[in-house]
Amino acid sequence: AAALLDAATRLLPPSESSGELRRISVLLFEVLDDFTGVAAAAFLEEQSAWAAGVSAARLDLVTKIIAADPIEPAHAEQVLGYPLGGHHVALIAWSGPHSNHDLRTVVDPVLRHWGTPTASLVIPVGLQAIWAWGAITPDPTRALTSSLPDFGDTFVVAGQLGSGMDGFRRSHLEARAVERLVRLRVGHPPTTTAHERIGLEVLLLADPEAAVQFASRLLGPLAGDDPRMADLRSTLSLYLDMDHSLAKVASAEHISKNTVTYRVQKALTLCTPPDGSTTDLRAALRIYEWLRDAPIAQW
Repeated sequence: AAALLDAATRLLPPSESSGELRRISVLLFEVLDDFTGVAAAAFLEEQSAWAAGVSAARLDLVTKIIAADPIEPAHAEQVLGYPLGGHHVALIAWSGPHSNHDLRTVVDPVLRHWGTPTASLVIPVGLQAIWAWGAITPDPTRALTSSLPDFGDTFVVAGQLGSGMDGFRRSHLEARAVERLVRLRVGHPPTTTAHERIGLEVLLLADPEAAVQFASRLLGPLAGDDPRMADLRSTLSLYLDMDHSLAKVASAEHISKNTVTYRVQKALTLCTPPDGSTTDLRAALRIYEWLRDAPIAQW
């Protein structure tokens, strides 16, 4: 470039050199821009191919861990860039239809519910979903009732805190089980759901169609979709969960104890708990509340 500019200065008349030098400079910059664009595109393409290769290798490896295939821990940690010892929590996140949320940004805030994250592993599984794990230093003072963060139009589910490679695997399977339940509730707003909050529902709904049949048989007319039946179910559920305390239920629902008594008795006349047992009835009510609006349920 310098030799070209020097030649133009030397060979052209002074009256023409200034304009010609400007034209040569513009051409040189255009060539440089073209070269830079091609080089940048090639770099990004190579980088994307490398990232896709890394993600594919990591997904293949975690799939083997989840399947309990024999894995060399040291090699696995090297490929994943993630420690497999210690405590883990597995997450699954996916976008709602109108979400533009970066799914990677939900991982750390959710992990902090269990303690201090020291490392994380995030693997894309499709265009709008990720699997993630966090290495956690557990917080022994945390309350199980503390709220989990929500992220607008993004669904997040979490497994239980687990230890070692088996905990890595089991926590993910628990998150998958919660995901299956959340996806049954078509139309419900996105939220963050932890296995530790709905472990009983996960067991009760392992076979959703059988669960619907079980709950429908027990609840009978009490499964009706109208405000009166909803009030009876709500009062009965609280009554069973609060050790049959009329006073506690009345306080929780802001109604009188006489109203509680009436609703409970009325609800019990509508359903058919076996031999007066409340265990099956409580299970049926939990199933109903989870699958109330699910497409598979025909109450």
